Amino acid sequence: MHSLLPGLKILSEEVADPECRQVAAMAHSTLLRIETEAEEVQSHASKFKLELQVCMCLCVRVLISTK
Repeated sequence: MHSLLPGLKILSEEVADPECRQVAAMAHSTLLRIETEAEEVQSHASKFKLELQVCMCLCVRVLISTK
């Protein structure tokens, strides 16, 4: 995705055909939005993973303490 963004930006600004510029601009903004959303999902996944690890550790402690 990162390799497409610069090319789409250039196309959206420099191509003579207005329709092509418009399509390239829309594709560029869509990829930027997807990139941002993917970063947010990754951030949430990392937080969830950490919370899950903490819960698992607490469960193991409870199991050990009840023996």
